[in-house]
Order: sequence, then C-alpha cells, then structure tokens
Amino acid sequence: MKVGDILRTKGTRIVTVRMNETVAVAAQLLRTSNISALVVKDVVRTEGNTAAGMGTERDGVRAVAEHGAAGRNLKVSTLQSRRQGVEADASDS
Repeated sequence: MKVGDILRTKGTRIVTVRMNETVAVAAQLLRTSNISALVVKDVVRTEGNTAAGMGTERDGVRAVAEHGAAGRNLKVSTLQSRRQGVEADASDS
C-alpha cells in the first residue's frame, strides 16, 4: 500500500493544537475530530506555525492517570512526544 492510498482514504486534513493549550482542549479536539493524535504547534518561540511534536489519546490518559482530574489542566507541551517527524512522499510504500 502506498502513502497516497492511505491519504485518499483518511483525508489530508491535519488537526493541530497549540503547545500552551490544556489537555482538556486537546481531548475535545480529538473527540470532535474523531482522531487519536494531534500535531502540537509551537507558536511562541518561532515565527509562524512550527510542528513541535505530537499529542495523542495515550498522552491524555496518562495525564489523568498520573494527576487525577488536575491532569486536564496540564499544558499539552508537558506531555507531547518530541520525536522527530518522518517525511514521506505519496508514492512511498
């Protein structure tokens, strides 16, 4: 299967959240968009919108498991994955 095949099925819309938003805001975006991960944007330190990492459902669950209801108020930046992104072309398998 090619990346382009997946994009045609899933769509190309990318849902983002600012790194200074709360876990509660991120969770609401995940729910309303019916997705399991968001691109976390850094709009504070850089010019324009730069991807700073990923925020996932698992990050939100971990926040609540470790901090209880207060986990909802944590900043996304404290939980996001900081792995370097991977680039792919639509023709890649």
